[in-house]
Amino acid sequence: MAGLESGIDRGISRAHMRDRRETYACGLLVFAVAVGVTLLFWAMLPPHFRYNESSDYDHFYEPVARRLLSGKGITEANGTPAIRYPPGYPILLASVFGLSQRLNVPESVALSMMTLLCMGLSSVFVFFMARSIWPPWSAFGVALVWITYPCLLWLSKQPNSELPFCLCFYGGMALLTHVLWRRPKARICYWLAGFCFGLAMLIRPIAIGFGIVACMMIWIVNRGTTSRQPYRWMLLLLLGTLVAILPWESWVYTKTGRWILLSDNGPASILDGFVFTGIGQAPLRPGVIPPDVERLGQALVKETAAMTSLRDIGRHVFEVWQDEPWTGAFVDSYASSSRC
Repeated sequence: MAGLESGIDRGISRAHMRDRRETYACGLLVFAVAVGVTLLFWAMLPPHFRYNESSDYDHFYEPVARRLLSGKGITEANGTPAIRYPPGYPILLASVFGLSQRLNVPESVALSMMTLLCMGLSSVFVFFMARSIWPPWSAFGVALVWITYPCLLWLSKQPNSELPFCLCFYGGMALLTHVLWRRPKARICYWLAGFCFGLAMLIRPIAIGFGIVACMMIWIVNRGTTSRQPYRWMLLLLLGTLVAILPWESWVYTKTGRWILLSDNGPASILDGFVFTGIGQAPLRPGVIPPDVERLGQALVKETAAMTSLRDIGRHVFEVWQDEPWTGAFVDSYASSSRC
């Protein structure tokens, strides 16, 4: 009987090792495919589509990164703290620019390498998210869908903050799904997942509050237990997030004397969303925006001069909501999500 049990244990161990090798092999393949597909997309993209369409990059991210690299800190051209957007992407750009100078590599090549690295690693993280639930080759199929997503490939043609954001966000999600479904007692993974979410917030503030969503995931997965352990895991995740964002928040407070929600461009970003969606511009293609949403959006755009804070925007949206509840809520979410 002892020999039989020993044989079973050895068989399970070999199966586990084989599964692990297959998982790592698929992960490497995902990275290679992501880089290859991105390079193929760049090669096939017509020249007139290859220009940089990101005004935020030209007017904020790159100038702030160059001033940071020159020793002037995270500042605007007039020397004031650059808090219009979070500092994550300018810091990353400054690192890329500095590395390209040190290695004597053209900045365009260095930026392309960063893009390929973000594409490859974010795809690997998507794979490991799926691998927490499905077998390796099924998870590979999920990653392949992400790799060939047209909007993702379009983003890769120019420097932007979306790809580093995806890298950090999906890195956190890969850790969280792994620890929830595979190793529930690996406490450090909860802290690391929260830290990754914090880094994502420092790149694009749309991730703010996701720590609460992640805590809800932990609670849902462990809702049948009577132990207090899941609450400790939630605390670790939130602590990891705070460790990432508190240095920035503290720096902003010392420079400006006020606390901000990652950046102070919230109202402008929301109002820009109406412009981004086409509301307030003419002519619009029929059917692009529902007529009632367009009408209400134009009413809000006319009030932009009076809306200088989130409170002002909330008050105007509430007034719209009182007249047409469903449409008012949709306009608000439509404009906010399109810009973030």
